[in-house]
Amino acid sequence: MKPSDPEVSLFIMNAFVEIGRTAKLRIIVDQDRLKFEDHPLKPQFDAIHARLLLMEDFERAHGPGSCIHLEEPITARDVAAGHRRFDMEEVENARRAPSAERVRILERA
Repeated sequence: MKPSDPEVSLFIMNAFVEIGRTAKLRIIVDQDRLKFEDHPLKPQFDAIHARLLLMEDFERAHGPGSCIHLEEPITARDVAAGHRRFDMEEVENARRAPSAERVRILERA
């Protein structure tokens, strides 16, 4: 597989959904949208896109970064260690947001 393959794109998109990285997911969805036109994996892409829309609605209500999946073990470890990949304002928005609703949105279909 090459990085440009739709399968690789779906893998990356699913990873961003799992950890709640809405802005990064939006970038790759917009960037790779054309790969999925008339492709057998379009239904999976469409499902991720639908999930992204829910994530964006959640972040409009609770602030940027509020979808960061603080309950996911690797994310929790990185946040606790102050890893630079997470903006602290976004982490605070995630801490204040209703976790049950966030987890429901991020769960795989």
